Amino acid sequence: MQKDWIDVLVALMTPTIAIVGSFLAYQQWKINRTRLRHELYDRRMAVYSKLMNYLSAILQEASFPRDAFSEWLPASYEGFFLFDDRLHTYIERLNAKSRAFRSNCRKMKSKCGKCNEDEWKKLCDEDAQLNAWFDKQFDVAKKEFGRFLRIDT
Repeated sequence: MQKDWIDVLVALMTPTIAIVGSFLAYQQWKINRTRLRHELYDRRMAVYSKLMNYLSAILQEASFPRDAFSEWLPASYEGFFLFDDRLHTYIERLNAKSRAFRSNCRKMKSKCGKCNEDEWKKLCDEDAQLNAWFDKQFDVAKKEFGRFLRIDT
């Protein structure tokens, strides 16, 4: 009778070890997934923060902020690997507007006092439109990046 119990326990040992091993593997997978989400959050937040610094610098300086753009540009390239295609499109549009803004600021500097009134008005109108566009990007960026930075509990 005692031998029967030992045989039953020995027979149950292998499935028990398999179940415990599977449970531990599942827990390890959950921990690694959580760690990855945390690391992705940190990297994504860094990109978002550099964008906010860049947008703030544009509005504070009312001209093209070279230093802030120099920090934003590499972060934007990193963003292509951290976000989806929809956000890639947004980042590309933002960088295109940045190049247009830089170009317009250069034109305004070089033509200051050297062009006719119509040319100057056109440059000023373009500058005002670009500044207004960048001003709206605080809300747009919050919405776009928020999809990736929201912490679900």
